[in-house]
Amino acid sequence: MVEKTNDFWKDSWEQHWSSYLSTPPHQGPCLELLFPNKSWSILEMAGGTMRDSAYLAGTGRTVTGSDYLPEAAARARETHKAAMEIITLDAFQTGLQPDAFDITYHNGLWVLFSKDEDIRKMAAEQARITRKYMVATVHCAHNQKYKDDFRERANSDDLYNLRFFEIDEVRAFCEPYGETLVLPCGSPLTYQLVGGWRWGRLPRALRRWLYIHAGPRTSPAEWHRIMVVTHLG
Repeated sequence: MVEKTNDFWKDSWEQHWSSYLSTPPHQGPCLELLFPNKSWSILEMAGGTMRDSAYLAGTGRTVTGSDYLPEAAARARETHKAAMEIITLDAFQTGLQPDAFDITYHNGLWVLFSKDEDIRKMAAEQARITRKYMVATVHCAHNQKYKDDFRERANSDDLYNLRFFEIDEVRAFCEPYGETLVLPCGSPLTYQLVGGWRWGRLPRALRRWLYIHAGPRTSPAEWHRIMVVTHLG
């Protein structure tokens, strides 16, 4: 796997921006369910279209979206108008103060890097700027069908040429910074809990309990993404 260049991302967003925005957000609803406290500040890193940030901002939370690529940040700013603040941010060196946000998260950032040392550097920086919880979400290597689908798509579109992680692998990057909780993001259970059908009609507190306690016990072979939540204390 070769790390993608700025020119690649400029071209890729030209091609995929509208389709990404037309797809319902996955991580935003999971974070809304997991963190009910609306007073906590939230930063999305490497957000691209910022569709999850926009979702969370729409629930009344204080959200900042960010991306390394200035063109992506500018396009997201134009797309979402005044819904939230959007900044340009380098995940290796953010330039932010320590404990700048209560929650930081990213969905599909680490999958772009083949070198473990790069991921360790980004994890350390994310922990530095986070006050309460840092969240890292990656593509799930336990789901062979999902991996095969991406491999097939990568034959014609390098956007799908990504790194997949096993649970223990991604958790090891987070454990130096606090207690970790591994949850599915994009699975039969989560789609029901955050949707408006079947279990999604249960009271929010009960759905949150099911997500935290039943989610980790479901089969990772059905997960699309692995979400590691680290409590920094």
